[in-house]
Amino acid sequence: MTALVLAELRARRRGVGWIGIGCLAAVLAIASSYGAMGGQQGMTRCFGGGDFTKILAVFSGSPSADIYSPAGYLGFSFAHPIVLVLVISVAISSGVAAIAADVESGRAEMLYTAPVSRGTIFGARLISWLIAQTAVMACAAAGTLLGSQLFSALAGVSPLVPLRLAVQFDSLAFFLGAAAFAASARARTRGAALGVAIGVAAGSYVANLVALLWNPARFLRHLTPFGYYNASAAADHLNWPDLGLLVSTGTLLLLLARRWLENRDLT
Repeated sequence: MTALVLAELRARRRGVGWIGIGCLAAVLAIASSYGAMGGQQGMTRCFGGGDFTKILAVFSGSPSADIYSPAGYLGFSFAHPIVLVLVISVAISSGVAAIAADVESGRAEMLYTAPVSRGTIFGARLISWLIAQTAVMACAAAGTLLGSQLFSALAGVSPLVPLRLAVQFDSLAFFLGAAAFAASARARTRGAALGVAIGVAAGSYVANLVALLWNPARFLRHLTPFGYYNASAAADHLNWPDLGLLVSTGTLLLLLARRWLENRDLT
């Protein structure tokens, strides 16, 4: 198992490394803009009382976005589209490549054979994804922490804020990664699995967006994973019920993916 995990991490180290650097740079750049806008007073003067904050809230996937306080602004950075795409790309690419890529290339007939069980390879791919996902989230959290140390406007932010943001975001990434693993366990090509995984992620994001913009569609928010992720609120406290729901649902998807893998014909 250890050898399989290390081999998978070695194969993906450059891609994961660059994504991690990208997350750190993106969060740090967003953090620097808070001071450039004049801090809390400047943000209030520019946007207070307007509809701009409502627009930001909608595109961050939250009912409300606190862009005025330093902690709330850092929380908003974890819902920025660039950060969302970078972090979620690790989850989707790991899940899609876990099984469907092997079936498409023909490697499955060599890999998924005795004495190495299918479950062992699935477990190794799962562990390598969790390690890569944690590393990327650690980079994003490091960017937030570094920003609070470098920029005086963010100096009062607690070191716990980056940790809460990373943990809350991890629950969303875990669910989407599990969905990608499930799609990969059923698909015969990487393209098919990728289409399903991206469809789930993008469709959920759009559905949540519509739910926040259009009151009759508000019920959609409770049917998408993005409806259970509020980055702005996570800066203040972890939402354990939402986190637990995403993790438990993701765990069920992973169990389902393993069952599909054990029972499918890989030839």
